[in-house]
Amino acid sequence: MLVKLINGYLNSFKGLPKSVWLLSLVVLINRSGMMVLFFMSLYLTKVLGYDTDTAGIILMIFGAGSFVGSYLGGWLSDKIGPEKVQFFSLLFSGFGFIYLGTIENIYLLGASFFIVSIISESFRPANISMIAEVCPPALRTRGFSLNRLAINLGVSIGPAVGGVLALYSYYYLFLVDGITCIAASVMFWFLFLRKDIKKFKTENVEVSEIKSPLKDGIFLLFLSLLFLLGVMFNQVFNTWPLYLKDVYLLSEDKIGFLLAANALMCVLIEMPVIHRFGNRKQLRVMLFGSLMLTFGFVILPLGSGFYFVLFTVFIWTIGEILVFPLSSNFISNRADDRSRGKYFGYYAITFSMAFMLGPLFGTSVIKYLGYEYLWYIIGLFGVYEIAGFLLLSRLLAKEKKIKAAFAK
Repeated sequence: MLVKLINGYLNSFKGLPKSVWLLSLVVLINRSGMMVLFFMSLYLTKVLGYDTDTAGIILMIFGAGSFVGSYLGGWLSDKIGPEKVQFFSLLFSGFGFIYLGTIENIYLLGASFFIVSIISESFRPANISMIAEVCPPALRTRGFSLNRLAINLGVSIGPAVGGVLALYSYYYLFLVDGITCIAASVMFWFLFLRKDIKKFKTENVEVSEIKSPLKDGIFLLFLSLLFLLGVMFNQVFNTWPLYLKDVYLLSEDKIGFLLAANALMCVLIEMPVIHRFGNRKQLRVMLFGSLMLTFGFVILPLGSGFYFVLFTVFIWTIGEILVFPLSSNFISNRADDRSRGKYFGYYAITFSMAFMLGPLFGTSVIKYLGYEYLWYIIGLFGVYEIAGFLLLSRLLAKEKKIKAAFAK
């Protein structure tokens, strides 16, 4: 039985191009040092002494920079290529994170955080766009999953180490985050900028004939669903740690362990799950995943203790696994080769908007209504997800019928 499980796990990785593995290696190094964002709300409130409203504003500023960086990264990917965008993003964001750890003035910190977020978040659309380029269309879902596996494997290391480092000095979080970004940029230079990379064109019949992403109604509806999921998932980076600290009375190292458990679960089961379910009706899989993601947060006020939180992490991690890799694949097949950077730019912008508004939403609900109402309001998001995915399925079916009629 164990041998069968291991073989099934290994088979889910077979056939992927070498470039995808190398891209994932770079991401792994980068994300192994990612810890600043996970502990930023605690750093601002517990170390610098600012209130939760100020922490929410600073995180919203990062989201605003992420918004700009996402658009810029997608636009530049179509203009100069995703390789150059990723290299410069990694290099300069590394120095930026190191500098951030030296700032205590809230205005300078906000301005610097905004600039660093523009630079660092331009990496994301370029990275996703490049994965789509170096993967044959039939393998893209697994290519995105492998990249997410590298992210989550790194994140399983970063927050766990960050939680321990925070017990000594929060500055170590900024220093390590910056060093790993710079190390990843150096590796990216040698692996990709100095070599010719084999790329594949999209030949999928599902590609939209609409040239502009902003005129693609199906795409925009899909982004609205992802936006609410992003606002929900964004709580992991701001209000969720505060809730665990203030209500569950958990220490930073235990919070870091829970974040690492989420990432480790993704590492262990995401590829086999996507390998098995990724080619089925993807919208149904994403609908189920969005409901799991919602449910994992909604039940937080119903329990207590470390192990109950670990149980909720397991639930929303399953939802995360079933939604985000398939969403990247949906958009990849929706775009053509000339507009893929723009499509993924708006995709990244959607999550940037969620990152920008998510902290303000979460901290405002906490301030005026209390922690419990935050999770109950998130439960209402699940209702929209059900209606939205059902509508999306109908619109796609109608679009296929129209294309088939014109093809005859």
